[in-house]
Amino acid sequence: MKIAIGSDHAGFELKEFIKEYLLDKGLSLKDFGAYSEEPVDYPDIAIPLAKAVGAGRFSRGILICGTGVGVSVAANRVAGVRAVNAADVWTAKQSREHGDSNILCLGGRVLSKRRAITILEAWLKTPFSGEERHRRRLRLIDLVPAAINARHSYYIDTSVPNYLFAERNLDHVRATRAFFDIVRRKKIKAVISTVVVEEISRAPVNKKNKLFNLIRKIKELDLDLKAEKLARAYVKNNVVPAKYFNDALHLAIATVNRIDCLVSWNFKHLINVKAKEKVNHLNYKYGYGYLDLISPEEVLA
Repeated sequence: MKIAIGSDHAGFELKEFIKEYLLDKGLSLKDFGAYSEEPVDYPDIAIPLAKAVGAGRFSRGILICGTGVGVSVAANRVAGVRAVNAADVWTAKQSREHGDSNILCLGGRVLSKRRAITILEAWLKTPFSGEERHRRRLRLIDLVPAAINARHSYYIDTSVPNYLFAERNLDHVRATRAFFDIVRRKKIKAVISTVVVEEISRAPVNKKNKLFNLIRKIKELDLDLKAEKLARAYVKNNVVPAKYFNDALHLAIATVNRIDCLVSWNFKHLINVKAKEKVNHLNYKYGYGYLDLISPEEVLA
């Protein structure tokens, strides 16, 4: 079972406790933040996590704020999400048996750690009954349009098309070809930016023409002042080394445009969990949502 977990500052302490508990049990877990008790806006954590669950990237999600109310309201705006704010075991079990809930919301300021774990365990262990009356009611809910589509958006940085010419790594070449095939067939929502176009324009003529042909139908985002300011903040706060400033620009453009994932082969300096946390900690500080950093292989998985 793949689980996504997230909280605002009010739920941070309980989130860290639950995270350690689940990791000790050997469960696969992804932390969407927050990464400290510094104040953040709960929709910036709840909505990206809910989109990841609604899109099927995770089978379950856990969200925590002060009461559980704010994150549950935000999460339920996303298509495919059935979030429950549970303060007792019976509610948690009923939400699974009857409602097939896929996100559990908890109140960090109203639940003890012991009680939260008891509720969580009951929720994780309880299956959906699958009875027709419950399926019918869920179908009726699905008829109502959601405010937010769970379909993910992907920003493609320059390293991805460049890897078509990486003869030293044929696995990456094959994955890149397969990735651009699903982009071409519009299986995913992909964007690039003026920074990508500028970087490609500096390539040798033969390579440049092939690269431009590859990206010509992909929507292009502009580099604006907000993105430039955020990119400089990444460098100033030692999130991205100064020598990788264009990488900081890619991160910033994706972030300010509320893109879900940045696809790259290039972020060797940002692929570990702590580095991703540093990126998103700063994103939250500047009032933006979670940005996932992934490779083309992870998109294809």
